[in-house]
Amino acid sequence: MAGGTFSPVDALVVKGDTITYTGTVEGAQEVAGPEADMIDLQKRCLLPGFIEPHLHLIMTALADKYLLQLSPICVTTLEIAKKRIAAAVRNKLIGDWVAGYGYDPSRVIGHPDLTVDILDAISTEHPIFIMNQSGHVAYVNSAALSQAGINAENADASYQKVDGKLTGVIFELAVSKIGLLVPTVDTATMIGYCQEVLKVWASSGCTTIFDAGIGSVGSTDIPLLTAVTAAPPPVRFYGAVSVHVLPKDPNTASLLKPPVKLGSVEVQAVKFWADGSTQGFTAALNQPYYLPPLDMPRFGTLNYVDENLLYTEMVPWIKAGFQMLVHANGDRAIQQTLNVYEAILKAYPGVPHAGMHRVEHFTVTEPDQRTRAKDLGLAVSHTIGHVNYWGYTFGSYVLGPDRAKYIDPLKSDEKAGLIWSLHSDSPVTDVNPLRYLQTATTRLLYPSGGVLGKDECVDLQTALRGITINPATQIGIEKTVGTLEVGKKADIVILNKDPRSIELANLDKLLEVEQTWMGGTITYTRTS
Repeated sequence: MAGGTFSPVDALVVKGDTITYTGTVEGAQEVAGPEADMIDLQKRCLLPGFIEPHLHLIMTALADKYLLQLSPICVTTLEIAKKRIAAAVRNKLIGDWVAGYGYDPSRVIGHPDLTVDILDAISTEHPIFIMNQSGHVAYVNSAALSQAGINAENADASYQKVDGKLTGVIFELAVSKIGLLVPTVDTATMIGYCQEVLKVWASSGCTTIFDAGIGSVGSTDIPLLTAVTAAPPPVRFYGAVSVHVLPKDPNTASLLKPPVKLGSVEVQAVKFWADGSTQGFTAALNQPYYLPPLDMPRFGTLNYVDENLLYTEMVPWIKAGFQMLVHANGDRAIQQTLNVYEAILKAYPGVPHAGMHRVEHFTVTEPDQRTRAKDLGLAVSHTIGHVNYWGYTFGSYVLGPDRAKYIDPLKSDEKAGLIWSLHSDSPVTDVNPLRYLQTATTRLLYPSGGVLGKDECVDLQTALRGITINPATQIGIEKTVGTLEVGKKADIVILNKDPRSIELANLDKLLEVEQTWMGGTITYTRTS
């Protein structure tokens, strides 16, 4: 894919970590010389290595390896969730925490929250903390609230109250505050968990990843990530640090020059959150949610009530040369984010920075917002699993059928001239670039097989750009990776088949990653 378009050639030569030739077999043999190793792909297909521009390594390691699993794949009813939590309680000593991940009322029959009353009925002797799959909402019992020192009198707006009583449903900073109280595993074990996850991501064809919130679990993320990548990982690793773990003194920003190295990780950006989760009803919308829970705001919630607060937080870091990432799911949060970007870029034009300033998720959008983002030189990145995994729920419960059709509007992004990319937001969804392709080209729903907004489908070539050259451009590494061209790094994924030969609906079923190369080195080989 030279230039981000299908440009098939018969042969490619790699010397060291670099592509030195693309063209005919005869030409390759002449350039490589008689001593070179030759690999016959036969019917297989070679593509640029996949680039995953938004995930969270440490949270993924905890969710996959340590926390009680309560995702909608295995928990479809409240009763199932209660039984799983009760079983975990029985295996704990009195006073020990029980922590889980993945409970999502939007995908559970009847859409019930795990309230304090429900969790207290399971145990009042164990603090219980269950994180919603979005990461923006959690559910706690009275023992957890007590350990955090929270009661109905001192609780702020991030703790839900009904009729003056805490419900046990908590949001945003409260999730972080109580989550930090949950004991985790020792450092050596966590390092092993994280390194295992990195290998899994390499097996999906990823050669570059971008952690979009280092410090989201806590400030200990920073030394942990340094240790995890002390030895070179099987992927190129870039990232953004959470604003919540940065010093509040604005003068600190001027003392740092990006990229900041954490082991093998290049931290070049700072991450901000303008709102929460659409399926969690905390994303900020201009129009009300379709069927919101009675105790939730009908329009969601802005994390920055005054956009000047977001402006003030961003300015020192943009002046210091850091790339900006702003999480904005809802169109009201996107509007605020664009307002702040416009003001900052007008006040501080031309400050050099890596890659492109970004709006993350960009889920519920309006046409003028796409145009405005393009005019401001911003990039956007979509959690495409919103369509596949939550699409039915968005249509029937969260947004209603008309608005749901236009979530994550790739075709509209393309028409507006935006540089857009596809991501997992792992652990929110799995890192699976082949599934991103299937969803982007078909907008098929799981598990029904219905279609959500067919007019927003893109063709295969365009979808491939969303996991190769587009995210490379967003990160600022498009001159070295993202396409297979002479002079670029040999970041390669070998698939068992040419994706053009497969029906789009079956891309994630019939395509398999057979091998992943980063810089000319094999990082994954599929075993039969």
